[in-house]
Amino acid sequence: GKGGDKLPPFFNEIPFLPSARELQPVRIILEKKGVSLDDMKLLHKENYLEKNESDYVLQAKFYSRMNILSDLVASHESKSVRKVVLEHMTDLIKANRSFFQNLVEYEELASMHFLTVVHDPFSSDRDDVGDKSVGSSSYMASVVAQESCVNGGFVTNLLRRLLSRCVDESDRDLKDVLASCLGEIGAIDPNRLGREISSCQFESELQGSKDNEWRLSHPPWKGHLDRYQLRLLSRHLVTSLKSSPTILDQHKISFGIQELLKLLNESGSSNYGRAEDGAKKERADKSTKSSMSQWLREKLEEADVLNVVEPFWTTNYKQADTAAAKSPPFFLKSNSYYAWLSSFSRFLISRSISNKNSIWRSFFYACRSAIRSNAGISAAEFLFPLLILDAVCFGNSHDETIVVRELVSSLTFDTVGSEAICSMNMREREKAANSVFTLIDLLRKWVDQE
Repeated sequence: GKGGDKLPPFFNEIPFLPSARELQPVRIILEKKGVSLDDMKLLHKENYLEKNESDYVLQAKFYSRMNILSDLVASHESKSVRKVVLEHMTDLIKANRSFFQNLVEYEELASMHFLTVVHDPFSSDRDDVGDKSVGSSSYMASVVAQESCVNGGFVTNLLRRLLSRCVDESDRDLKDVLASCLGEIGAIDPNRLGREISSCQFESELQGSKDNEWRLSHPPWKGHLDRYQLRLLSRHLVTSLKSSPTILDQHKISFGIQELLKLLNESGSSNYGRAEDGAKKERADKSTKSSMSQWLREKLEEADVLNVVEPFWTTNYKQADTAAAKSPPFFLKSNSYYAWLSSFSRFLISRSISNKNSIWRSFFYACRSAIRSNAGISAAEFLFPLLILDAVCFGNSHDETIVVRELVSSLTFDTVGSEAICSMNMREREKAANSVFTLIDLLRKWVDQE
């Protein structure tokens, strides 16, 4: 097409092109345009070595590609992308076992630098003494050794990220792909790694753990409403929006972003004096769509989410609350952790919005749609302690009774009594129990601080 000569350079920024039959014409065109597709060379190494491409050059390309894939596994929000990346990583390791083994050996050499090395396993007749060209064995060894000094080494870092994903992922298909990738890597002597790997490293990387640390330093009763709103928007809803599997899920998350932007804009106007008259500004916003306040824009820029959420400042999503929230009990009626947390949170939000004593009711009400999306489960988990605290502090005795019963039910693993009633499997029940223990631990630490 007309853009045929303009688009190819941008494909260099794409980590890899999946080897699907439908993409084969695209691959051929890109290669004719001079776009390097190293993934195919690495997946079919035997076909390319005949074209005078050094094995060491492919080793360097393998190392570069694995670094990119490792970063995507650790940071990408979409589980579909993570799955494709893990499958591609598994294929790369399978097709290049010798390259991966070299990385393990390079890392072992770096980790035992203080010992006397009698035999250098990387020496070869093909290596030139002092050769530092990109792709040479000595060059790769020095690169991996340098990385080992910084973060424990590539292989160590890769294993840590994969094992962290095993803890963090809830999708069964993704867990199976992770297991296949780890199986392809195989057993590695811990002494060969650049740094010890322990389970505490995995827990510290989970979003929930980071949220707990943040909440401990921002108790909700000290007037941090806008900070909670900004945290939920920037750390949870934006991520949920990117990982939403369906258009409906995207709409639910988008509505929450839109409503939170309104609340944050009003909060900035009233609490920080960014408008001359907060009341007049609020009335004006209801009649005409004004521009976003400078305070909010600065906060969103600091959180690095302005480009993502700014379009929702001008959207006009409507939420038709036609169906009433379900009545308790919730745990005994739910077949999954998500179903329980979603229905229970929705009920607590309905109780909060009707309670004039609650100062959080508008915040909760803005999230009523997001928590009903499977992609928004992290938002529901973030709100859960606040919803419980709100119900206990500002609700009546009936609300408190319902909360206590739900929490007790989630911690009851009596197979003779409740298991016959609750349709939730053991894995899902463990998730619910963990969320309750996290809640109790957080509330106890809040009390200790006071």
